Order: sequence, then structure tokens, then C-alpha cells
Amino acid sequence: MGDYDYVWIIPLIGIIVILVSSLLPAAYMTDISGISSFNLWGFSFNYGSYPANVTWIQDPFIIIIRLITGGIVIVSVVLVYYLISYRNGKIGTEKLQLVYLIYPIVYTTLLIGWILLWEFSYFIFQDKNFWGMYSPGFGLITAFIGAALVLFGILLIKTIPEQKLPHQKKIPRSQELQTKTRSSEHRNFCPNCGEKVSKNDMFCRSCGQKL
Repeated sequence: MGDYDYVWIIPLIGIIVILVSSLLPAAYMTDISGISSFNLWGFSFNYGSYPANVTWIQDPFIIIIRLITGGIVIVSVVLVYYLISYRNGKIGTEKLQLVYLIYPIVYTTLLIGWILLWEFSYFIFQDKNFWGMYSPGFGLITAFIGAALVLFGILLIKTIPEQKLPHQKKIPRSQELQTKTRSSEHRNFCPNCGEKVSKNDMFCRSCGQKL
């Protein structure tokens, strides 16, 4: 295996970072009572001067927010499937690059939708500026870092010469012709008695062997 056989690991690392980021605090707020934060799923963590409190955020759009996060996870898992297929030689570089180009667009759209939905929810129901109260957390930042790694993997695979990338193994032309010739020879003689038979014969005329 060559050095380029492992190039697919870079976007895979990006996907792992994205999946982990969904569990980390995506937004947080600090006040006199302590620190309040929650992840992409809307799971809230409150800790500080008061006893720690872990709960689900109550928001009119929380179902949509979770669906967006679920969409992020689903498209990431789908990309893992294509990565494995590429590594095993089941799909070519062109198809993988197409998937890679679609993935960041879908992923970024979902992530920006998540950000804007919180702002919209607080403005409509509480008349407040969400991102004026909360700051981006480590989970949100690493989510973009993961997307950047996937995009970097796309560009890297695109710049590497085609012949240096892992491919599905192909049978050499000479070996393929030799195999066909042998196969043809086997079909022209009875495997039981060796009598010469026609390609259209269903049975050997000499010994009755089924062909």
C-alpha cells in the first residue's frame, strides 16, 4: 500500500469530530447564578453557585432543532458508508468527490439553520437576542472544524494523481483474455470423458454428462 492509501482518513476524522461535537456544549451563558449551556440536541447543563442541573431545554422549536441535529448525524453516517465503500474499491474517486461536495453544503445549511432558529425563537417568543445572551460553545466551534476537515479531505483527494489513489483491483487484460480462453476450452470438451462437444450441447453425446 502506498502513502496515499490513507488519504480517506482525513475526512473520516472530520466526521468523528462532527459527531462528538453534537454532544459538547454548543452555546453557553455566564451570570451571577453560574454557567448555563446546552448541546446541539438541546440538552441543558446548568452549574455554578446553585446545584448542578441537567435537563432538556423547553422551547417551542426544540423538536425542529433536534430534527436538524438528527439530520447532521444522518448525513455524517451516510458519508462514513461512502468512505468505507471507497476504501474497499466499490466506488470510484469521482463519485466520492461528488458526495464530498454535497455533504459540506447540506451540513453547513443544517448548522446555520440551527443557529438562526435559536435566534428566531428567542426573538418571537421572548423578544430577546439569543446570540446576544449566549456565546458559541466548544461544540459549535468543533462542528465547523469537522466540516473544514471534510472539505480539506475533498481538496486533497482531488489534487492527488488518480493512479496513486486506492482503487478496486482490476484484472490485467492479458490475464483476462487467458481466463476467457481457458473457460472457452473447458466448454468445448466434456469435463467427464474429455470428448469434444459443441457449445450448444446440453449433454455429452459420449458419456451423457450434463454440461
